[in-house]
Amino acid sequence: MSDSAVTVVTSVVSALTTLLAAFAGAWFAFELANRDRVRDLTNARVAAGNRAIFILMRHFNTLHNLKTQVIDPKRADPLRLLNMRALPQLDDSVHVDLDALTFLLETEHREILGELMVEDERFRSAIQTLNERSKLHRETIQPILREAGVREQTDTTPAAVESMLGHLVYVQLQRATDQAITHVDLTLISTRAMAEQLRAVFLKVYPKRTFIRFAPKDELPEDA
Repeated sequence: MSDSAVTVVTSVVSALTTLLAAFAGAWFAFELANRDRVRDLTNARVAAGNRAIFILMRHFNTLHNLKTQVIDPKRADPLRLLNMRALPQLDDSVHVDLDALTFLLETEHREILGELMVEDERFRSAIQTLNERSKLHRETIQPILREAGVREQTDTTPAAVESMLGHLVYVQLQRATDQAITHVDLTLISTRAMAEQLRAVFLKVYPKRTFIRFAPKDELPEDA
């Protein structure tokens, strides 16, 4: 092979080596960037999952406190409709961010998004039922009691209270009280179940990641 041919071959090899090195560098940079994107996306989804479980825990704790502090002390009271105290307006504005969990639609667990939406609405309904009952107590019942010179927590009978309030108002308060108690009891059960189900789903989707464990104390209502 002549010197000129050797020179050409050497030039071609050098060019190919440079091209391959450039390609390898670009491929490595792409793979690294892609790996970072996947990691960041996974981190964001895991964070969204933990936030959802945390919100369900917050819902549960809110209702559990209402159950133990407001409902249970009057649960067996024949006059619980009157003696279960009215509450300040309760906040129901904290909800699970369903938009952040739409990635679950790409999995075999997509149905849980609908179940989670229902559970979120169930909490809102429980809070609204308590608020409506408290409003009725404050704005309708308490003025009647004051007008009649009767104090709350008084020692009387259901018949006497019905006579004082009138049958329609008595029944309205009774229904509002029973509905509020039932809503809280059932939502406590369903919220815990949803939190456990959601955590199990996230662990299936991302088995190597850590998700909040929902383990409340005294979680279930005695009479539910």
